[in-house]
Amino acid sequence: MSLQARAAALSELHHRLRGCRLCLEVGYDVYPRAIFSGGQGARIILIGQAPGITEKEAGRPFNAGSGTRLFQWLGKAGIEENWFRQTQYIYWVTQSVILHCRPGRP
Repeated sequence: MSLQARAAALSELHHRLRGCRLCLEVGYDVYPRAIFSGGQGARIILIGQAPGITEKEAGRPFNAGSGTRLFQWLGKAGIEENWFRQTQYIYWVTQSVILHCRPGRP
C-alpha cells in the first residue's frame, strides 16, 4: 500500500472512530471518548485503556500521572516525550469500546 493510500486509510479510520455512536445507541456511557493521535508513518503504536478526566480536558492521552510514568519508562529506553507525541501513534480506548464495539474486528 502506498504512503498516500495509508494516509487516506488512517484518515478514514479516524473519521469513522470519531463518528461512531454504537455504544451510545445501545445505552453505554462513553465518557471520556477515545483519544487518538499520530500519523501513518509511526513506527510505534501505543494503545491505552480508559482515558481519565485530565486526558479528556487536555485532549491528549497520557496527560497526567499515567503519562509521567509512561515517559519515565520510555526515557530509560532513550525515547523522548516530545518526539514520541509528535511522531508516533497513540490510541486510547474506553472500556465500553473494548467490551462492546471492538473496532478492528470483523
